[in-house]
Amino acid sequence: MYFNIRVLRPLKSGFTLIELMIIVAIVGILTTVSVTNFQAGQEDEALRIGALRIADGLRTAQNYAQSGIHQSYASARAYGVYIKKPDTIILFADKTGDADKWGVWDTNGQQNGDEKIGEPIRLVVGSRKSIAIDTQNGIAIDGVNQNEVHIGFRALTASGLINGKSEGGIVTITLRSSKNNNTKKVTINRLTGRVDAEY
Repeated sequence: MYFNIRVLRPLKSGFTLIELMIIVAIVGILTTVSVTNFQAGQEDEALRIGALRIADGLRTAQNYAQSGIHQSYASARAYGVYIKKPDTIILFADKTGDADKWGVWDTNGQQNGDEKIGEPIRLVVGSRKSIAIDTQNGIAIDGVNQNEVHIGFRALTASGLINGKSEGGIVTITLRSSKNNNTKKVTINRLTGRVDAEY
């Protein structure tokens, strides 16, 4: 009886140089696409947060006016938000109640009886310094472009004022990212007091 014994040799396996280069190229492309999308997402999130900060500042001024008395600004007769292109946003208390003189603040944060409340509202989110009020169409009052606006609310009634006047219906503030040119808008309706921010 004869036995036929075969010695099995392992097959040679592995990647060729071309296959490795293809894999590295695919991984590189996927990484580039992922990083680009991540950065764009960060920029859009910073833009959204900037819009929400402005809306929150406007709602805070409304709340102060409706409650009537703010513990640190007990003599204030109105509250408001001063907005100027490209990135100045200040929440303030008006102690004089002189609605046509929402002041421009000096370095101490006071003028004409207006007093700055807290720090200015920041549009910068983390390292994202590319968010600002759009220089072309940044602040529109009933569709007319402006460089600045004072949006105020008289105490108790919280009736809205635009640049110290009870005229004008809607203020639209447009934020723009200089990195990807995306925009977000914040609108306030003086008549209803409604504040909306694009998400």
